[in-house]
Amino acid sequence: MSLGVNSAEMVSNFGLLANMLVAVSIFFGILLFVHSLSKFKKLGEGRSMMSGQESLGEPLFIMVAAVLLLTLPMMIPMFSDMIFGTTEIIAYNGSWSAANFDSMDAVVIFVRVIGIGSMINGFIKLSRVGGHQGQAGMAGKAAMFIVGGIMCVNCVATFDLLQNLFGL
Repeated sequence: MSLGVNSAEMVSNFGLLANMLVAVSIFFGILLFVHSLSKFKKLGEGRSMMSGQESLGEPLFIMVAAVLLLTLPMMIPMFSDMIFGTTEIIAYNGSWSAANFDSMDAVVIFVRVIGIGSMINGFIKLSRVGGHQGQAGMAGKAAMFIVGGIMCVNCVATFDLLQNLFGL
């Protein structure tokens, strides 16, 4: 069953989508960095009547999230090294026995794009941790999105890890 799109075109399109997500990450990083600077300025001036209720946590978490978003292409190998012990993103080599699908490279690239989006979502959730709009458990949700995104970016190694752990 053919849909009229070959695997090489899909891989190329998903690669372009991943590059667009990295550009969106840098854009959000710049916005969050400027927002954190304005929060620091407001905290430093402290002339309002409610200035005693302001905390340093909110602008700090926003700035950390901004830096992580700005350095996303460099962070992916670092996080992959932390979880898998290697900075290389393993390529699909056709070793999955259940994969009788000729476009498996496109599926792997799609999962990697979903992982990049998940990491961006996790970093944006991390920016809300220290503020008044942060809810209980927001840091845990952010961490799970980031770890899940790294596992999706390196989905071949994740599948091999699960296969070795559970004997799938």
